[in-house]
Amino acid sequence: MPDKQYRLLHIIESLGRGGAEKRLYEDVKNLKDFQHRVCYLFPNGDLEDDFQKAGVEVDCLGMRGEKDLIGFLQGYGRLLGVISQYRPDVIHSHLFYANIMARLAAFFYRKAKYVQTIHCPDYTKDIGFIYSPYRHLLEFLSFLFKKPKFIAVSHYVKAESVKSLRLKSEEVTVIYNYLGREWFDRNQSLPADNGTLKVISVGNLKEGKGFEYLIRAARIIKDKGIKISVSIAGEGGLRGPLMRLISGLGLDSVVLLPGRIENTRDFILQSDIFVFPSEFEGLGIALIEAMSQERLCIASCVGPIPEIIEDGEDGFLVPPKDPEALAAKITECFNEEGLYPELRKKARAKARARFFQDTQVGLLRDYYRAVLRA
Repeated sequence: MPDKQYRLLHIIESLGRGGAEKRLYEDVKNLKDFQHRVCYLFPNGDLEDDFQKAGVEVDCLGMRGEKDLIGFLQGYGRLLGVISQYRPDVIHSHLFYANIMARLAAFFYRKAKYVQTIHCPDYTKDIGFIYSPYRHLLEFLSFLFKKPKFIAVSHYVKAESVKSLRLKSEEVTVIYNYLGREWFDRNQSLPADNGTLKVISVGNLKEGKGFEYLIRAARIIKDKGIKISVSIAGEGGLRGPLMRLISGLGLDSVVLLPGRIENTRDFILQSDIFVFPSEFEGLGIALIEAMSQERLCIASCVGPIPEIIEDGEDGFLVPPKDPEALAAKITECFNEEGLYPELRKKARAKARARFFQDTQVGLLRDYYRAVLRA
């Protein structure tokens, strides 16, 4: 059977602008030799138009929230209807509740191959604010319906999942999130020097992203007499607390929260230094985006980040949740003439070599083919 006849049904919690949703969009856009359809559970469809413009049919299953049992049952019925009509060869799920829904679907539809992408280490007990014993138990119970094949977005996520879900190493394949060709279409230069050190970061304003430590580091740097500006792009539930922290530290004219930005690359190009202060990550695509634009990158040494940055070779690593260490590293970089040009070139080269669209999409294409042959 030719590849173009294979039908893939993707199930995901929402179509917001998170990393999992963006990864799914890139996958369906670039894998034209398969047919794609997308079902999402919760009514956050920011990216629905993008999928439809890419020629992908999209269905919202209409769940109102994680505790919406009636909505879950109704959504499950809608999903079975889509499966009955579409008759997918592969069902590929992303994020917790979508994974559960997919495995329950396997009780009635056994003809498809089942695949799950693990996007973050949320099975890791060490990360208290994302670990849930209830979810962990439900995950194991749902394996009774179907145990899928697994994709992990980093070697760190693979190792944590093998340990926490009691998987065999060969059951999990690493396929990195990636950047498209547009991120490498021209060499980039630093903005004009106006005497102000321009620092940016990008991410959802939520627990675990570590932006409060960047804000505190900005206060330390300012107290050293260095003229600095910090912009943190993104939206989320911590906007209010972060704004209060900024005001409390007297940084209203120094640290800005511009909200969600439309063109991430243009935003990155306004910076001298990109800081990624996360406490945990599945991979960290914003960091890779900054490296592709030859920005000097400083990131927390957590989880998969050492897979992206080699300290002192193509960026710098600092301890997480340590504003003093972060401030010291930013100050060191400020005092380095040219902001380590050779290091920045190596960062761009690594981003292209390890996280380029053609390589990772090729791996995913081969993975689907292998699953279909099994």
